[in-house]
Amino acid sequence: MCSWTTPWEIVYLLLYVLSVKLLVVAVSYSCSSNKIRKFLQRYAFIAGIIYLVIMIIGVWSPFQFLISFENMVLFLIPSYLIMFRLNLWNYYKTKNLLDLKLMKAWFGMLLITVVYFAFFMSGISGWLWDKGIWFNANDVLHILLIAWALYVHLRIEPLVIDVE
Repeated sequence: MCSWTTPWEIVYLLLYVLSVKLLVVAVSYSCSSNKIRKFLQRYAFIAGIIYLVIMIIGVWSPFQFLISFENMVLFLIPSYLIMFRLNLWNYYKTKNLLDLKLMKAWFGMLLITVVYFAFFMSGISGWLWDKGIWFNANDVLHILLIAWALYVHLRIEPLVIDVE
């Protein structure tokens, strides 16, 4: 069985992917037609099942990458691209403020990911640790995710109205 990480990390990765797939479904209700919504719902469900299978294989195989944060990020890229494309198209057609703010949210998630990996690869964590400061890339990630969630709550949620 898996010796690369803890069960808590596996649960964290699964919940993160589940939350993004549910986000795809939620965005489909506010930003797409019935036909596109059904496609996005099927995509979210199938992609979620595929990720679950990847995680099960990762737990029982010697391939550490399958159960890594990096793999999860790569797996979620299509979801963010789909949502960005949907909102870009809608904004181009309607100039709807919700679509603009959602595009900013997806771009923000990209920036968060870039900052996380830049901090992770920079070696700053080790330098801070040597100075007695316990602050690493995961801390950067979670602080930025909290800021992102506040943006979603304060700037996007008031604009959300289901299409049907």
